[in-house]
Amino acid sequence: MVTTKVIVFPVRGRRWAFAAQAATPVASSSSSSSSVSQLWKRLLSVPKFTDRAQLLEQYVSTKMHDKWAELGAQPSESIRYRIYSIGQRLLCRLPSSEQFLKTIPKETNNIDLIFPTSLNPRLVRRRVRHLAQSGAIYHQRLMYGSMGLLPFTILLGVLPLPNVVFFWNLFRTHAHWRALQGSTRLQMLVTDSETQASIAKYDSLQKGEAPADQSELAQDHIGDRKSADQENGQTMAEKKPWVYMPATKLDLLVNPTHVILGSLDDSSVTAICQEYHLDPAQVLKWRDDK
Repeated sequence: MVTTKVIVFPVRGRRWAFAAQAATPVASSSSSSSSVSQLWKRLLSVPKFTDRAQLLEQYVSTKMHDKWAELGAQPSESIRYRIYSIGQRLLCRLPSSEQFLKTIPKETNNIDLIFPTSLNPRLVRRRVRHLAQSGAIYHQRLMYGSMGLLPFTILLGVLPLPNVVFFWNLFRTHAHWRALQGSTRLQMLVTDSETQASIAKYDSLQKGEAPADQSELAQDHIGDRKSADQENGQTMAEKKPWVYMPATKLDLLVNPTHVILGSLDDSSVTAICQEYHLDPAQVLKWRDDK
């Protein structure tokens, strides 16, 4: 069972920051640091196609990050480092929600919603679900678009320069795919109609993303009331996969009145990131993005 913590807190006006971290470690494969021959042997030893695809995805993802780190280690006057600098500027312009959705492991079975006690728990879950629903639609559309451009960007390889466009498009395709995986999983876990039994059935059938129920957003309070009335009579298979965890520490670090009138100051952002082991740059993007 993999449990993921979702930390939610206001950063400016009605804008909130969302961050995720796996409370239960996700088992990682050693194929990421192996050679091609070792990877091939591991692929042959794994019977399931989904496990093979996961091994291959981990290997390619790690190699891409290693190559990108090598570009950053080049001399500052070289063309490779200039390409790296341009890529870093493009990465800084990516939406904050993408990084959040990418950090949701697809093996997640439970969600711990951590938020200040001053926030309404149902509102927190509603906004998390809305972020997952909109992210699934957004990243699915862009993933298909990036995949459609791959054959055309491959043709640029005939030029004497490095095919930066192809590798950037390949990277974006992989990023959209990971964000789609995370948004699909998160949407399923925080939806009223989903229980542990239905999630287990979903995993066993290995289905794709279910279509979002647009009417559910308007009827959320009805489902919450029914689930609250039936909570005591639920079996283990019917228990909800999310847990509300109001945190008094966040109330001390976040002044809701001050945030509504202005924004969370840098010292508070640093304190929250140290307390919950978050990336300050990502939290600041939630606060400062227009």
